[in-house]
Amino acid sequence: FDIVRVWSFDRYRDKLVTRLCNYALYSLLAFVYAVWDRDADAVVAGTPPPFHLPVVYLLSLVAGARFVLDVRDLYPETAVALGVVENRAVEWLYRQYERWFWRRADALTVPTEPMVDVLLAAGVSRERVTVVHNAYNSAGTDLDGSESVAVPEWDDVFVVAYAGGMGYAPDIPTILDAA
Repeated sequence: FDIVRVWSFDRYRDKLVTRLCNYALYSLLAFVYAVWDRDADAVVAGTPPPFHLPVVYLLSLVAGARFVLDVRDLYPETAVALGVVENRAVEWLYRQYERWFWRRADALTVPTEPMVDVLLAAGVSRERVTVVHNAYNSAGTDLDGSESVAVPEWDDVFVVAYAGGMGYAPDIPTILDAA
């Protein structure tokens, strides 16, 4: 299969304006590409951000492709917890908006089991949800079931490893202070 990536700005996260422009540019280029080349089996989008959801959904309809959402974070819950969204009406609208797309997706992926319950409560059927765990394996085994190889040099060393996003929610300064 082929994965098609469309052009975007290199440093779009610096300012809100460039971030919004990048989302709009991505949406436009992805839509143009899909209309031009309708040979897609699936259109996959990560969420958040929510800005590209209408375009990705329309792409799936135009291309006759499956609409797949990779739900990485629960919005607006995270935005509310961080104080980014304080207006209750905005919170309610955002929640309705995102869940509308969840219910129309042919398939959804989430990184944790508790997120499945949130999707089910929003009206998504369990058959359409797949848990795709992140790289952490608490069992300490490799994919084939054998014991993972330890790093002997780290036996007597305090090690902090962080493999998450570098956004507002992870609170990187607290992780660094803990180290």
